[in-house]
Parts: sequence; structure tokens; C-alpha cells
Amino acid sequence: MRNRIEMLVHTALATHKEPKRVLVISENRTEIETEFSRERFLNLEVSFSNLEIVPEFSENEFDVAIIEEKPSKLDFAHLKRVLSNEGVLTMVGDFETLENLASEFRIAMPFLVNSLEITSEILLLGSKFYHPTADINLQRADFLDGCEYYNSDIHVASFVMPNYIKSQIREFVKN
Repeated sequence: MRNRIEMLVHTALATHKEPKRVLVISENRTEIETEFSRERFLNLEVSFSNLEIVPEFSENEFDVAIIEEKPSKLDFAHLKRVLSNEGVLTMVGDFETLENLASEFRIAMPFLVNSLEITSEILLLGSKFYHPTADINLQRADFLDGCEYYNSDIHVASFVMPNYIKSQIREFVKN
């Protein structure tokens, strides 16, 4: 679980150039707050919420959204609306969810969390502007202290997919 939370938080924050306002939809508040505390170069305003409340937020209210619940197709439209023009979203997902994400975001890509203990876990990134491997802030990613899993090399490598997966998702991945 810690690997997943590190990847959700730091991949989003290292992809966005200047994140300030973050929406978190997760029951793992303590673990996520621990990861935010590692981002010592950022002054983040973090709001914890749930998917039912998202429609109540203002347009362009957040720069980053980190989600550990599976949104409905309608939720993606609300998430897109509350994210700024350069907004980045990371979430737990699957390829069906990726297709829904791709219908709303300019960039929609899967990335993997790997470990020796469990099989790969699929995470998703949606972005209105930034590309997760082309726009990574290497200095920010490399100066994180205390991460067990995340670093800038893992960030980039996690977006590499085997050809059999690429062929399955080619029609709806946007990068």
C-alpha cells in the first residue's frame, strides 16, 4: 500500500509544474499526509473529500487530484471541471477506467507499481496539460527524503508498458 500511495502522490506532484491546491479522495489520510510532508519545496493547500462532494467544488479550484476510489463516468466530468487548466489527476484504476479517463483528459496514461511481494498494480494519470515523462520536475523528484519506493527513475519507468498491453490500450491512451 505504501508504494501505491507514494506513486499516487509524488507522480502527480512531480508532473505538475507548480502545484498549490490538491484534492485528495482517499481513506488513507495519515499515509497521504506523510507523503505530502516529504514535499518540502512545495507549499500545498490540501483538501480531503469524497466523490459525492466533488460537484460542489468550483471550476478550476484544484491543480492536482489524488483518488483512491473508482469514479463513475460522470465523476470524471466533475473532476475535469474542478481541475485547473494545467490540472493533473492520479488514481487507482484499471483499463476500463482508463478509457473513461481518456474521454475527459488530453493525456491519459496507465502507470505501474511493482514490488516483489505483489503483482503489478495499475495506476492512472490524467492531465489537461503536462506529460508525466516529458514534464517531470527532476529536481523536485530527486530531493524527496524518506521514500521507500518513489524516485525520478521509477517515475519515468512506471509508464513503460509491454507491447501486449500497449496494443490493448492503444485506441484510448492519449499521450
